[in-house]
Amino acid sequence: MRSRPGADPTRAWPKGELNRDDGKMDDRTNFFVGWRTLTLINAGLAQSKGRSGLVWCLLSLLLGPIATFLIVVLGRVPTEAE
Repeated sequence: MRSRPGADPTRAWPKGELNRDDGKMDDRTNFFVGWRTLTLINAGLAQSKGRSGLVWCLLSLLLGPIATFLIVVLGRVPTEAE
């Protein structure tokens, strides 16, 4: 059983207090999971338009939704066959 920081470690959480070990993710964790998911989606979008998935994945870590907008707005990279 875990105790509060600075509290007696032999004492359990009193009723009514928030137990942070309830298995739920906090808001900050959700934000970073969502941001990372967006980077992977952007990498796939970039590759489908003939752009470097790695470069756009890294740009997405910095720019997030702005990178998504840029990928969607920018056209396909012309290939040699075109």
